[in-house]
Amino acid sequence: MNVTAGAVTRLKQRTTGGRQLGISGGSGQTQPDDLDEIILRATRLDRDAFGYVYREFAPRIHRFVAYRTNNRTLADDLTNQIFMQALRAIGRYQHRSVPEFTAWIFRIARNAIADHWRRNRNDVSLDPDVHLRDQVDEGGDFVRIDNADMLSQALEHLTPEQAEVIAMRFSQGMSHAQIAAILDKKEPAVRALQFRALTTLRSLISREPAE
Repeated sequence: MNVTAGAVTRLKQRTTGGRQLGISGGSGQTQPDDLDEIILRATRLDRDAFGYVYREFAPRIHRFVAYRTNNRTLADDLTNQIFMQALRAIGRYQHRSVPEFTAWIFRIARNAIADHWRRNRNDVSLDPDVHLRDQVDEGGDFVRIDNADMLSQALEHLTPEQAEVIAMRFSQGMSHAQIAAILDKKEPAVRALQFRALTTLRSLISREPAE
């Protein structure tokens, strides 16, 4: 498939309604079985199906990239690049399930971000209104950060993998199993990364002087 710079834009414009793709219901929300079928059609180079896949996954990918780059304009560009790469590769993707496809496209996103990092100096951030809420230990301690600058500075102290886990867990609401599939790690390893990240964040925030 020949993919040009405007291919993803045209796919966005060509995204069809549910009736043409065989999706039942008028809510605009696909059911898991429907999405399975659409992804399968996309692997057969059905451009309308890929356009629907774009509409389903682009907002999640964009949000993830924006959190990881701290730059929403850059996130626009990288998201387009990610879906161009996906469009080039989807004919070789062996579809089995929606979770596996999700892991596949997030791995493309991770690689695109890593390529960008190799060429540029980046930091990691979450949106200012994002509250990180999870137990750091069995005592029930939580991390809650309301100051965007404080959060951005604290996240700079995390390793890239720790930052990825935090972004996927708290901005995407992914389960540990989903994150493990994307990172190609075991669930206990993901939980350990999250634990260390939250512990680091809590320690850094607790040292901030009160106003």
